[in-house]
Amino acid sequence: MKYKIFLFFFALCFITCQQSVTEQHTEKSTTEESAAEKEATPKETNQKQGSPPSFVIDYFTGEAETPRSTISLNMDGKIIEVTEAIGCQPIQAGDYQQYQIPDAAVDACGGWWAGMGEYFYIIKNQESDYYMVMKATVDEQQESPGYEYQSIMNIVHKFK
Repeated sequence: MKYKIFLFFFALCFITCQQSVTEQHTEKSTTEESAAEKEATPKETNQKQGSPPSFVIDYFTGEAETPRSTISLNMDGKIIEVTEAIGCQPIQAGDYQQYQIPDAAVDACGGWWAGMGEYFYIIKNQESDYYMVMKATVDEQQESPGYEYQSIMNIVHKFK
């Protein structure tokens, strides 16, 4: 009799565990499929052909409720992902000087969170037919003041 009760509970646990694993696998497969579909679908906008590239900012919440952004470029209506960063906001041309962004920049964005900031701008290279995406990371404890921008991407673009 003891063995029958033991076998009954063992079988019940085994069946329950199998259902849980199957449900998790099904849920994971569905999530992976929708992520793959999302990546496979090209993003397009109504930007005019030959217009300067501009930033597209998608906001989300990262670990520990940290504001994060996916920074992408809109080039001739096509969206090209550049990087992830601290929760960025567009920077207006009138504020460029405050962030040491050249007046010739075609677009800019940046954000500050918990003692650290990341700032980006797009500028046309004066010597060639391409744009550069520039990035500066600023920390409240850094020893050198200011923004030290560095190129993180070059973009060949058709000019009018």
